[in-house]
Amino acid sequence: MHIVSASWDKTACIWNTATGECEAELKGHSANVHSAAFSPDGLHIMSASWDRTAHVWNTATGESEAVLAHSNFKQCQLCQRVYISAKSTWLSSTYLYLIAVNYLCHH
Repeated sequence: MHIVSASWDKTACIWNTATGECEAELKGHSANVHSAAFSPDGLHIMSASWDRTAHVWNTATGESEAVLAHSNFKQCQLCQRVYISAKSTWLSSTYLYLIAVNYLCHH
C-alpha cells in the first residue's frame, strides 16, 4: 500500500506504508506543494502548488505527464487543494479544475 504526501520543499512523495520509505520524490513545482492525491485506480497523482500549477504524475514512472497552469495572474488563485471523485475526475479548489477535468476526461 502507498500514500502520497505534499511538502513545503516543493515536492510530493510516494511512501510505502509497509517500509516507511519514500519510493518516489515527485519534483517539478517551483513553490510549496499544498495538496496531492491518488486517482482511484492508483495510476496517477495530482499535486497542487502555490506556483499556480497542478501536475499530473504517472505513479509507475514518477514522471510528470502534464503541467496545468493559468497564465493570467489576476484571474488565477493559488492552487491549494486537489480533490478526486470516485469516477477519476480530478477537481481542485481553484480555476485550474476546469483544465484538469478537461485533461483527464479527454486524454
